[in-house]
Parts: sequence; structure tokens; C-alpha cells
Amino acid sequence: NKNKNPRHYTRYRGSKLDDHEVSPPTTDFHEDDDVAVVESSADQVDAVNAPIVEKWNEMNGYLHKVNRPKRLTVSTHSAFSTIVTGFFFGAVVPCLSPGFHENGLPRLYDFLTFDNAFLAKTTALMFAISAVTGVLRLPPNSTKLRRLMFESCAWATVLMYTLQDSNIFMLDGGYSLDIFDGPGWFVTFAVFVGTVISTLEYLVEGIAGSDVEGRESLGLPFEGHRFGMGVVGTLAYLGISPLSLTIPPWFFDRSKDAFESIVVPGLHMVNGWNLSVNFIVEAYMGFGMLVSTLLFEKKIDQNQAAILLMVNFFITGAYDQFAVLIPSPSLPTELADIAAYASSITSSIPINETFFSLWAVSIVKAIWQLNDLQTERRKLKRQEDQQQQQQLVPVKIPIEESSDFPLD
Repeated sequence: NKNKNPRHYTRYRGSKLDDHEVSPPTTDFHEDDDVAVVESSADQVDAVNAPIVEKWNEMNGYLHKVNRPKRLTVSTHSAFSTIVTGFFFGAVVPCLSPGFHENGLPRLYDFLTFDNAFLAKTTALMFAISAVTGVLRLPPNSTKLRRLMFESCAWATVLMYTLQDSNIFMLDGGYSLDIFDGPGWFVTFAVFVGTVISTLEYLVEGIAGSDVEGRESLGLPFEGHRFGMGVVGTLAYLGISPLSLTIPPWFFDRSKDAFESIVVPGLHMVNGWNLSVNFIVEAYMGFGMLVSTLLFEKKIDQNQAAILLMVNFFITGAYDQFAVLIPSPSLPTELADIAAYASSITSSIPINETFFSLWAVSIVKAIWQLNDLQTERRKLKRQEDQQQQQQLVPVKIPIEESSDFPLD
């Protein structure tokens, strides 16, 4: 019926008739009434089908929503890290005791009162698991510098747990590794070597790594400054050296009799510090990895990351752990014996010299690689300049004089 409607025909076909007017045909019946009846019927059909169509659209949207891949609001790793944080603060909050240490330095936590060996061991294990799974969650396109930062922290946290679960720190039993026995010493030493290698690689990459992709976007504090990255890498390396007692000198002496007769009596005097030092360092590195992630996701900037790392140093208790290491004017006899024993070991075994030599070689390697990088960059710059000059130099095309077209 719509095709018989002259108005409909004129509307869609008139443009093809070379602008000639189309006259409606003469009919004996009233087509307008016929069209009105059809349109009224169509409206009635649409009115009847409207609820069905609306229901179908609603059902279709629901099916799309149900079949959509489910996304967890919080990842398993984040949930586990939150649980670890709860364990950590459950361990350190009872030690909160603002005041002064015996050497006169300000104090926020008094870790000498900590005495829960099981909680220390459990917290250290959970931090190690969180660090390792954090490395596994890194995107495949992560830069080498960012990956090395997380890997070095993961190695260090595993080392902290290995030491925490040994007879060096669990003085009253309940440990799994005997450092003075073959298997226990080998496992700890292997993890220690892996930590040293990973940390030195991070130091070299922080100084000499390529910045083609933009070091400011990697999610690492001080990443845009090579000197700053060198300082951070050096501090991380010193944190796992015998100088910081992370790896105590008696680990290399391997004399169990000397350890039990000289070291153990002194460590019993500071048993709270001895039990808590490893998982405190793990906590500081773990929250540092969190700050790095927030920086990478652009939720904080470089200045905020630096402030958070500084606050983290005090909130986690890392400051109090290092403050205790600064000796007071008068040490008890037991602690003085430990200091003398450690000094005798380092004088007979070149432990510190080896550590310093490895650091110096890494610094020289980083400077060498950085020089090669700068040389390659200058070479590429000269090539680009030559290409631009060749494009700007006018080309002279020789024109030969012919008899038909003289130049004069």
C-alpha cells in the first residue's frame, strides 16, 4: 500500500525524474484512508510487541553480563600482601615505645622486648612468598631495570627468611637450617650468592641502563638520575654485607663451638633484636616495592615516593634496628666479646675486602657501559645531522647547451 501512495512515491523517486513534477494518479478510491488503516494496524502490532522486545533486550543484557569474564576487585597477591601487613604490625605494635636507646639515639620501637620466635619466622616466610610472587606478576614488557629491582628485593627477602629460620637467629631452637652443618650452610650460601649477583646487576643497570624508553616512567624512585640510582644500589648492596650483620662474620668462620661459647651469650642479651631484624628488613623492602608499584601506575610522583620511603624507614622499625647497631660508649662484656670475635674473623678472612672489590668492579663496569652508550648516542646524532645536511644542500643539475636552445 505504501508503494501506491503518491506522496511516498514522490518523496523517494522525485529526485530521479530530472526535477519534473510527478502528478498523483487518478483513482476512484481514497488511498489516504487505506494507508491510515495500515499504519494504525502497524502501531497496534508495535504496541503489542513492545513489552516482548523490552524483555528480550533486558534478558540479552543480563546474559552478556553473566558471561563476561569475572574480574577480582583485589588480586590474590594483593590480598595475601594485606594479610602479611597485618601479621607484621601485629608483631611490631606491641614494641612501640618512644624514647631513647642506650646509645642516646631517639627510639620509636623497643625491639629488645620482642620474644615471639614463631611470629618472627612466620612473618619472614610470608614476606618472602609475597616478594617472589610479586616478581612473577610483573608484566612481560617490564624494563630490565624495573625487573632487576624486584628480583634483587625478592632474593634479599628469601635470604632474610633463610637466615631467620637458622640457628644463628633462632637461638632457643625451632629452626630448620643448621648454618654450621653442610646442607644448611650450602643452601644459605647459595641464596646469599644469588642475592649479591642480583643486587650488583641492579647497581650496574641503574647507572648504565639505556634511557631510550624513558627512565622516569619505570616506576623506580630516583630512576631519572644515574648518580641517585648508583647511591640507591650501593646502599642496597651494603645492606646485605657483613658490615650490616645481615650476613654475620661467624657465618664464614663456621666454628660452632666458638659461636655457642662467644656469640650466643651476647645475642641472648639482645635476643629481641636478633629475632626481629630479618622480618623488619623484609618489611622495609616489601613496602619499597609497593611504593615502586604506585609510582609505576602514576598514582604518586617521584617526590611523594621519596617521602614515603623516608617515612617507611621509621614506620617499619628499620631505623631502630640500625640505631641499635651503633655502639654505646660502654658495651657489656658479652657484646664486647662478640665485637672482638667478629673483628678477628674479618682480619683473618678477607670478607670485607671481597665485598668492596666486587662493588668497585661493578662501578667500573657501569661507567664503561655508560661511556659506550654515550659514544653510540653521539654517533647516531652525527649520522642524523649528516642526513639532514644532505637534504638541505641544493643539487646542481648541469644543463648542456644545444644548437636549438642556446643558453645566451
